[in-house]
Amino acid sequence: MADWLIFDGARRALNSTPLEALLRTLPAKPDFRLPHDVSRTGYVAGWEVRDDDTLWLTALETRPADQGPDPGLRLLFPDATGPVPAIWVSQRLRSADAGEVRYNPRGSAAVYARQIHLWVENGRVVLVEEFRGLGEHRTGARFTRHLEGIYGPEEAAFLRAIHADPADAAPRLVYADWLDERNDPRGAIIRLVERLRGMSPEAATRERAAHADQFLALRQGLWSWVLGYDAEAATARPIVAGW
Repeated sequence: MADWLIFDGARRALNSTPLEALLRTLPAKPDFRLPHDVSRTGYVAGWEVRDDDTLWLTALETRPADQGPDPGLRLLFPDATGPVPAIWVSQRLRSADAGEVRYNPRGSAAVYARQIHLWVENGRVVLVEEFRGLGEHRTGARFTRHLEGIYGPEEAAFLRAIHADPADAAPRLVYADWLDERNDPRGAIIRLVERLRGMSPEAATRERAAHADQFLALRQGLWSWVLGYDAEAATARPIVAGW
């Protein structure tokens, strides 16, 4: 069993574990009792994205029926009388309908005919993307109003333009100029990544090592994803750690 999500009025399988970010802040692991052959986390959580594009924790199953009443949400939130706003969640959530599994010609993980990725910041859904197959082909995307709430209207306009045409470097460089004018170090990061993309692998490795400190701010998350820097962000952390 996996977590599940209500999104656009439909119940979907959730291939992410957004509760883990909260659990890592607790002094001790809660009394989760679901056996591993039922849930590898010891619990099954239910989630909902509401009409205002906020994420809520709505249900929590923590023990088998033969072990008495399940405390549910109150195991983590003793005062809860209903769903809890998931303000601790800042990550990408991946969801698919169980009935949409297709044969995988590569013979590894399941292929879903349609996947929904939700980028969440502090419990607010900022970006919704639809993918087909192995998640390599994006077929739809929309930002919510929370993008402006987090970044402000002017910066949000840059991010919308960049996301709409990922193959064009020009919007990213214009955005870098705008950041430079505000002494924002992300402008230098954009210029560095764009420069690396035009280098040979060997030269790029040397350049990354020479500017490892600039990669401290390049982490996997919504900003790097929108700019198309997810792969660079994934390699930045080992470089910084070694430096």
